[in-house]
Amino acid sequence: MSTYIPEQDFVRRLGPLGLTMRLRRIVDRMVSDARLLYRELGLDIEPNWHAVLLLVNEQPNIGIAEIARQLGIAHPSASVLVKQLEQRGYLRRKNDSADGRRQVLNLTPAAKKKLPELIQVWEAAEQAIQLAIDESGQDVIAAIDAYERSVAATSFRQRTKEILSTD
Repeated sequence: MSTYIPEQDFVRRLGPLGLTMRLRRIVDRMVSDARLLYRELGLDIEPNWHAVLLLVNEQPNIGIAEIARQLGIAHPSASVLVKQLEQRGYLRRKNDSADGRRQVLNLTPAAKKKLPELIQVWEAAEQAIQLAIDESGQDVIAAIDAYERSVAATSFRQRTKEILSTD
């Protein structure tokens, strides 16, 4: 990867208009680093699986719709994650004993055995992320929380249409 020079960063110069691209770059870098780290540690896992594994561990017999709701992602995205985790042997699906039409998810015995090692890596990753946040001198998490609340109250689309209609 090339050296980052803020003055030469066109997307940074775009200001708020470049926000989605800048966030995507951050996510892409983190996912790429996590994937490399997992490979170096010999872990058969993808960077975006941790939340599902932790949630299913915390809430056994959870359904896909509930996973989607609690992670704030679309049901199809949750389904893809669950399918990947099933294929790798981390999750097992079964019919709900109370409602046979509903399917619930649980960690497999292999996943339960692997989870302490994964949690150790995720805790180290959390510390590494916090170090980068601390170095920034900004309360990044609070800013993201505030931004999410703001766009949940009034969407980007709605705000843009209101601005366009006043012109």
